[in-house]
Amino acid sequence: MKKTLLTLFVQLIAVCAMAQTDVYTGNLNVKMGIVPLAEMSDIPLEMTKKENGNYSVVLRNFSIELLGNVFNVGNISIPDITAKESANSISLESKPQGTENNIILSAGDDPEVDWLGPVLGGVQGEVSGTLKGENLELDIPLNVVINGKEMPLKINYKGKKTSSSGIDSITKDSDSLSDSVPYTLSGVPTSSSYKGIVIINGKKLVRK
Repeated sequence: MKKTLLTLFVQLIAVCAMAQTDVYTGNLNVKMGIVPLAEMSDIPLEMTKKENGNYSVVLRNFSIELLGNVFNVGNISIPDITAKESANSISLESKPQGTENNIILSAGDDPEVDWLGPVLGGVQGEVSGTLKGENLELDIPLNVVINGKEMPLKINYKGKKTSSSGIDSITKDSDSLSDSVPYTLSGVPTSSSYKGIVIINGKKLVRK
């Protein structure tokens, strides 16, 4: 028992030192090429600073209406965003390396929705943005193929930090959460066999 508690304590200390997750709330604008498609407000976005100084981002439950049809894409994750500091801001950038997808699409948080993310899997695109104080702007290209049609979407996000968190609480894994997609604290989707601290449905828990 003491060994288990000590191991958990060490994990908590390590995670707190490694990652700080900030939640931003702001406006989301979507275009196809230069044609505006949608404007959304009060959209949350999670941004985590990693141990190496880079960032990861998760935009949850992204859906869009095109030609009268609603396409439920799901969660959009960018696992590794390079950060370059200047005098009063931080430049953000993520580029694909070789054939590896740098933008990961996965199922959204509602298990009742037929999300397209698992089918689309991931895409390549040059992500860019700026972090200035508590203000974040991020451009995410999302070139996806839906129903055999290529859709070169451009997502622009402008938000302000509304909260920060290290580890607010740890919840024991339960059957009610086991069917949802787990994420690491860096916002990267992982398998159900992953051991350690994960986020499921917005809740942090420890899997052993």
